[in-house]
Amino acid sequence: MIIAVLIIIIEILAVGIIHIDGLADTFDGLFSYAKKEKMLEIMKDSRIGTNGTVVLILYFITKITIISEIITINPKYLIIFPIIARLSTSVNAGLSDYARKSGMSNAIISENGIFEVIFSLILTNALVFLIIGTKGGIALFIALLFIILFMLNVRKKIGGITGDTMGASLELTSILVLFLGIVLR
Repeated sequence: MIIAVLIIIIEILAVGIIHIDGLADTFDGLFSYAKKEKMLEIMKDSRIGTNGTVVLILYFITKITIISEIITINPKYLIIFPIIARLSTSVNAGLSDYARKSGMSNAIISENGIFEVIFSLILTNALVFLIIGTKGGIALFIALLFIILFMLNVRKKIGGITGDTMGASLELTSILVLFLGIVLR
């Protein structure tokens, strides 16, 4: 378990916590069961709420547990989970509209389209097959389905995506891919 915690610390030091913050903000907003505008306002609030706190506790417990298992079962998934997770950002930015009129992620979303999604998918697919093979391809396919379903659900609730929801998608995809590493062995 100590190695799992160290892996998470290294990941946070390498890429920061902006995606984890997005996970908390997304759950605060989407599970407020408020109207669209209020959800977006809650997500923009710098304070963390109960939903965000609970999801972060569950996220870290789950990630530590799964990484502790995957280390002994198939450590190659420690290489592919961040690759597949980053695909979620490309898919979200390329296939959805921005939910707000302006914001930090608006430029990223407006600069991405279907070409960037296809390019990212081809590159991710090649890397995953090179590292793991067919089982990695299965994990990628399942993750892609999750990414699209999550994006469609967010779009239905708030009319598009935000930087927070892209971060949430990335972090949830990470957990899913690590879990699939255990299931697919």
